Amino acid sequence: LNTMLRGSRMAVYLLAMALVLSLAACDSDDPVSTEPPGNGDDDNGDEPTLLADILGERDDLTTLFTAVEESGQLDLTANPDADITVFAPNNSAFTDINLGAALDEDNEELLSAVVQYHVLPSRVLSSGLSEGDVQTAAGDAIRVTTDDEGNFLINGNAIAEADIEADNGVLHVIDGLLLENRSLPERLGLTASTESLVNLAVDLELAESFGEASDWTLFAPINEAIDAVDPNDFTEDELEQILLYHVIVDEEGGPIDSGTLVELLAASDGEVSVPTAQGEEVTFTQTEGGIEINGGQANIVLEGGVDRFTDNFANVFHLIDGVLLPPSFTEEDESISIAEARDLEDGTPVEVRATVSRVLGVDAYFQDETGGLQAFDGGGWESAFDDGDEVRFTGEMDTFNAARQLSVDDFEILSSGNIVEPEVITIAEYLADPEAFQGRLVRFEGVTIDDKGDDVFQAGGGDGSYDITDGSGETATMRFNRDTTSELVGEAIPDGTVTVTGPTTRRNDDFRVLPIRMDDLIEE
Repeated sequence: LNTMLRGSRMAVYLLAMALVLSLAACDSDDPVSTEPPGNGDDDNGDEPTLLADILGERDDLTTLFTAVEESGQLDLTANPDADITVFAPNNSAFTDINLGAALDEDNEELLSAVVQYHVLPSRVLSSGLSEGDVQTAAGDAIRVTTDDEGNFLINGNAIAEADIEADNGVLHVIDGLLLENRSLPERLGLTASTESLVNLAVDLELAESFGEASDWTLFAPINEAIDAVDPNDFTEDELEQILLYHVIVDEEGGPIDSGTLVELLAASDGEVSVPTAQGEEVTFTQTEGGIEINGGQANIVLEGGVDRFTDNFANVFHLIDGVLLPPSFTEEDESISIAEARDLEDGTPVEVRATVSRVLGVDAYFQDETGGLQAFDGGGWESAFDDGDEVRFTGEMDTFNAARQLSVDDFEILSSGNIVEPEVITIAEYLADPEAFQGRLVRFEGVTIDDKGDDVFQAGGGDGSYDITDGSGETATMRFNRDTTSELVGEAIPDGTVTVTGPTTRRNDDFRVLPIRMDDLIEE
């Protein structure tokens, strides 16, 4: 890959069956006006015709004129003593520009720099153009190249109309906005199609990484693609991995423009895989309509052109119409339901995907729509995950003191902030079928507690067990284990009725509920 990337980056823009760049090149046979509007004869007392006048009068440059005014740079084109060149983007060049962000008063400095990037400090007619880098009034260089017909391109954009002269300079109308000197975050923020991508990067606190980008090739999903993804389907870490999977970093070869990508495909029989910043490979396939990514997860968007360079050509991004998922994210899920897991013999390997309701020392209680289970880890779960985390557990089924449990080897948090609602039942319902409720979050209402003469809740052994009775007349055990102390230990024991919430478990024929949080026991 590095060897192939050392070739020319601008020489190849077309592969007939791969990319169609929508750049309307200026025909060299078209007549070119070299006369300024008006006669511009100052010696005869006529007012000079200025570039600002041309910008204000042409219907195809109204958006640019607004931008120049808002940036405070109108005097740049209104100075009669100047002699400058303006590359003026026509209105169609602003089709995919976030004008709200560009014209925001907080972005005046940015807009000013963008305007100056379209200005050369001297008058240059089309006959004076030549291939190479040319310094602008902004201090950064634009890149002048030619297409296959010899027409000049300005940072890859065609000259739609050349040599419109005024007394203080010359104006060339181009069909694209020049943003190649802006940073990657700035250009993404100014691109209307990538607003949702920018918001996601900010939410994940990746904006700083984007701002420090160098030699990046970003395949940027458009708004519709990002908006179609439910962020709740992924953890924050997974979302970060997904974004980094859209980035290729090649410090030797630099950013991969369309020409280089076409060369790579041509040299690889129409399909090539490249490692990403996330670590897994992304695969590009040449199709009749363009370039497909990962077997159809997305396609490169050709409309409006490709090769959106940033940071003075140090980075580039291409719009794509879908979100790319790392191969590891799309592997088949081998998880089974809790009900299926509970039917397995001890020692059977198992993978279960469920939501944690409570964590207590070495035990975690979790459930899905089919039932509940407790997971055991001899090292304890402290700070491993929180209530409401959806977790994929792997391990072996086991039985301890008649309670089915999962002895965990590994786990992966899939999402967070999920709600596990307790099921309101009576103690009689629980005792009638304790296996059906084992490991599930339940709630008993109208409960009285046999305090055994204690003033506050104790923990461990017989001290941590309390008989509870509700309106059904049945009695179960409310338990506070010594080595997995509940927040309620040391709290005063209520005299009246209470509501008790917690996961259920058993120790042989002793059926228990385990209140863990302060709000698991509420006085009625």
